[in-house]
Amino acid sequence: MAILIDYYPDSPGNVGWRSYHGGTRYTGQIFSSAANLVLTSCVLRFWKIGSPTGYCYAKLYASTGTPGTNAKPTGSVLATSGGVDVSTFPTSGTGEFTFTFSAPYSGIVAGTAYCICCYYDGGDVNNCILMVGDNSSPTDDGNKFYSSNGTSWYTDSGVDYVYYTYGETTTSSSTSTTTTSSSTSSSTSTSSSTSTTSTSTTTTSTSTTTTSSSTSTSTTLTSSSTSSSTTSSSTSTTSTSTTTTSSSTSSSTSTTLTSTSTTLLGPKMYVSEDNSDILM
Repeated sequence: MAILIDYYPDSPGNVGWRSYHGGTRYTGQIFSSAANLVLTSCVLRFWKIGSPTGYCYAKLYASTGTPGTNAKPTGSVLATSGGVDVSTFPTSGTGEFTFTFSAPYSGIVAGTAYCICCYYDGGDVNNCILMVGDNSSPTDDGNKFYSSNGTSWYTDSGVDYVYYTYGETTTSSSTSTTTTSSSTSSSTSTSSSTSTTSTSTTTTSTSTTTTSSSTSTSTTLTSSSTSSSTTSSSTSTTSTSTTTTSSSTSSSTSTTLTSTSTTLLGPKMYVSEDNSDILM
């Protein structure tokens, strides 16, 4: 079952900040975890203006700075989600969309701040997506950050985006081992007979079998006999055979992780105000 790592719920004002090619392409929120976990997915809230096309992605970064004040991404991307088709974003109301990391990030450390970032490099100022946040005295422990190029980062402590991050305590694994059997068999036989007038050979056998749950051994021994007289004599020695067979079985275990969430809210109109659009 997915574990909710950190979140900031639906904002009361439904304010959105635009993302598009040529403008802000990266924007997101600082979050942290109370335990060591594996990040598997996140949920972000959007609407769109016009008819943007293509896909947006969630990216995970380490952070630098002070969460809630000026924290922002640092270093290379730690994990990237699968894409979400922006043409499915609503133009009336807002919607929550799930971003699943195809390679979950197993390095989430308790008490450490991370950056969950939306990346979109399509559309234009009139055909764009808007990530929903709260700029009315927000109370999350993190803060908003944004960038046009993914290198130079800026922060805004007066905004918190709506987000949910999910994880697991362990990742799934599967192991299978198979060992096949081997068998060896050998035999030796000799025989000789001497007689002045006739020859005879007599053979008598005994058998012993031992069986256990994983190994079976069978051994057959034959006797040897010698006879002599004035008219005949014979000597016979027969073979010995041993066969050993063993086998072991395989084992496997697996675990599967999934998480989805989608909801929609009511109609809107948007007004340009401080580089943001307000949904009412």
